[in-house]
Amino acid sequence: MNKQCADLWYLPRLDHPEDFFAVLHAFSLDESLLPKSLARPGG
Repeated sequence: MNKQCADLWYLPRLDHPEDFFAVLHAFSLDESLLPKSLARPGG
């Protein structure tokens, strides 16, 4: 029953995914730096 209630809560919000996320930090990358290099351990 709880899962069905949660589904009913999410249904009207499916068109607005930005409501589920918040930007914690935004930054720009240099042209020589790839986003994949930031995903490495220690990056």
